[in-house]
Amino acid sequence: MTERSGSSQAKLLRQAVSSAIPEVPAAFDQVAPKFVYTPSRHARALDTNSMLVTGIRGAGKSFWWFALQEPRIRNVVLKSAPDVSCGFGQRPDASWPNRDELQQLLAMGSHPRQIWKAVVLRQIAPTANEFSSWQQWVGWVAGNPSPVATQLREFDAKLAREGRTHLVLFDALDRTADSREDQERLLWTSATGA
Repeated sequence: MTERSGSSQAKLLRQAVSSAIPEVPAAFDQVAPKFVYTPSRHARALDTNSMLVTGIRGAGKSFWWFALQEPRIRNVVLKSAPDVSCGFGQRPDASWPNRDELQQLLAMGSHPRQIWKAVVLRQIAPTANEFSSWQQWVGWVAGNPSPVATQLREFDAKLAREGRTHLVLFDALDRTADSREDQERLLWTSATGA
């Protein structure tokens, strides 16, 4: 093999590898199984008992948010493949309140814990209550703690009987509000139970 042909082959190999990788991997809105690699540092992100996964921008949190929505990937990377729904993400979706809706709910005096409980309840029991707005969902959750607790317990018991789990994924929580103060109200107050 001449030096020139080796150089050509190396160039072709680099081009092949480069063309196989998306230009901006963190900007996925769909994840193909061929792009999935699970480094040991991501074990916490793949532990279904982890309540919160932290990491700097670009660490892979959004990648896993998208990837875990794909059943073929979920079945490979998780020990037991749960049912999955999404409670918040970077792209708008009717399944969760957007930034403006969250702002309105806070301005109306809704407690962040009730807001997020309404989001989770809507993910696991979407037809239990036919409300047309997040204001109605959150108002019902706040005003009906016993029926809410009953629905959550019944859903949990059903999953236990069937040997299943349900994972509600949240991503892009830095996009929940325009101001740092409102972000902290939505996220910190909810986490501490205050």
